[in-house]
Amino acid sequence: MKQPEKAPWYYLLLLILAGESVFILPFVLQRVFRPTVLKVFELDNVSLGLCFSVYGFVALVNSHCTLDDCNWRFGIRYFS
Repeated sequence: MKQPEKAPWYYLLLLILAGESVFILPFVLQRVFRPTVLKVFELDNVSLGLCFSVYGFVALVNSHCTLDDCNWRFGIRYFS
């Protein structure tokens, strides 16, 4: 019987980098570029906080339901 071929080691590295990017984008980048974002988009801290609150809520809802699960929860109709 043939043993399954092992995946290359860099698959694990790519998986780790992908997982880290999920945390880097909303948390680290906003701390580094906050003054630039506030100036360029002419926002104040309250409106930027509101944007991140909406992002957090959408991420929370999106992470807790798949498309099939959301169909009955939110009454979303898809073409079928």
